[in-house]
Amino acid sequence: MLESIPSAVEEPDERLVRDYLAALNHGQLIDALSAFSMDASFRDQSGREKHGIREIAEVFVRQGRPVRVEIEDLQREGDAVSVRVRMSTRANRAPRTYRSVFHVSRNRIHSLEIDPIPTARHRSKRTSRTE
Repeated sequence: MLESIPSAVEEPDERLVRDYLAALNHGQLIDALSAFSMDASFRDQSGREKHGIREIAEVFVRQGRPVRVEIEDLQREGDAVSVRVRMSTRANRAPRTYRSVFHVSRNRIHSLEIDPIPTARHRSKRTSRTE
């Protein structure tokens, strides 16, 4: 797992993303929100977009804190940091996997896009419906 990579090897953008996810994991919503720029954009897993720190804060408050956030993969993709995470919430303890793409500049997250990654179970349900 990437957690074992020494932080000295990481770029500042990657460190910011790890710190943001760690804050979420520990329920430190203020610390998580402080990673965003004031005019940041946020697209959640359902495709809804929020703009600005106030709208993003409302999302965090409504969702509550995740029970667990586990980084499976973190890598730079051009000017973005792409992360695959497993996340479970209080409402749904079965972990779901997401691909999150962070655009960072001046040590702040300017945009975050979250896309669910279908599990084998979800893919097979979709396949059987179309047959």
